[in-house]
Amino acid sequence: VIAQKYLVSKPEMIAVVAGDQMKEVQLPDGSWVTLNRQAELVYPEKFKGRQRALNVSGEAFFKVVSDPSSPFVVDVDQKALVRVLGTSFNISPDDSGESISVQVVEGRVAFASAGGKDEVILEKDQQATLMGGTVKKDESVERNFLSWKTGKLVFENDLIGEVLKQLEMHYHVNIEPDESVPQELSFTSTMDNQELEDVLDEISLVLGLDYRYENEQVVFTLSE
Repeated sequence: VIAQKYLVSKPEMIAVVAGDQMKEVQLPDGSWVTLNRQAELVYPEKFKGRQRALNVSGEAFFKVVSDPSSPFVVDVDQKALVRVLGTSFNISPDDSGESISVQVVEGRVAFASAGGKDEVILEKDQQATLMGGTVKKDESVERNFLSWKTGKLVFENDLIGEVLKQLEMHYHVNIEPDESVPQELSFTSTMDNQELEDVLDEISLVLGLDYRYENEQVVFTLSE
């Protein structure tokens, strides 16, 4: 079980804030952290002791250098703890801060609530979510969880509501269908670092929709 002793202690800490752009940070042990927009990272100038401990707030992707003698421990906004030996994984809190998800790309991690009482072990291509102090392994991994880092979005017969939700998160813009758009519409496509306008045009063409900008948001309507 992950214990509270792994939380970061004080001296010689470095704070990094991503701001409006992604930011990559190399840690003292050679590990890399990619911070999504507005994410924050606090880590020691030099890792000391029996663990490599740091704090993160917001979404971040970690590629951790393996060191069996020194576990790598991430305190996520003082709500959850992630402990690994060497792996790559993504931490994604939701916008409200009510839930935190961890997706494992390579390796194996332990994901627990801050108290360390509720813990699951995750391996490659597995995901778990912390909500209300409880950690549960999800049945599947969100397909586009790394789109913020890679710029790539993949849709496979996804309903229009889910497609627009994914686009909202990726492009940081409000997108809504009005009442004329059938909820059962589905969309399949792969988008690789495309501009928002190109994506909106593709959805309009494929699904027979129109869109307009209204009150700082994009509104889709069924074509007449």
